[in-house]
Amino acid sequence: MNPSRRSRHAATLMELVMCGLIMSTVLVPTIDFLADAQATQHQTQTLQQLKTLCANDLERFASLAKSRRGRQVFSGTQRTVGLPQIRYSVLISDTSGDGGIPNQLNVVHVTEWFDQNRNRRFDATELSVDMLTKVAK
Repeated sequence: MNPSRRSRHAATLMELVMCGLIMSTVLVPTIDFLADAQATQHQTQTLQQLKTLCANDLERFASLAKSRRGRQVFSGTQRTVGLPQIRYSVLISDTSGDGGIPNQLNVVHVTEWFDQNRNRRFDATELSVDMLTKVAK
């Protein structure tokens, strides 16, 4: 071994800076990507819940629609299934303006939405699902 040459056991400052630079250029975009992926997954799960609840309410109110006349609106929350932030609004109508036929055909239109700001009103920025069916009298 050459006595004038010492062996190194630690990294130089330049090597540490370069390592930090490489790590930050890889980690920062990865963390952003993971945060976006998590938000998208949450939104997808919420929409799936809304679809399921909306279909359930559509069936429930369609069974009531056969005996209804005129235009009626119902609303509420999904508090009974443990989801108080999910609200619904139902329109049952046999008026021609809503797409029904008086005394012959009722329209049942259900809107479910995630009331993010808890103001009990549907806002355009909130996730929502609409379903519509027609029921003969």
